[in-house]
Amino acid sequence: MKHSRAGVRRKTFAIPRLRFEDQDLTSFSGLIVCQRLFAHLSISA
Repeated sequence: MKHSRAGVRRKTFAIPRLRFEDQDLTSFSGLIVCQRLFAHLSISA
């Protein structure tokens, strides 16, 4: 199966900005956030 260069490449857009609110989290909730991030990125902790 042949693919054209135009069909494979596409324009890139700016990386979206991440915005965080100021919140007081417990250490346990911080661990849950990290655990979900690692699971989403398929990284074993």
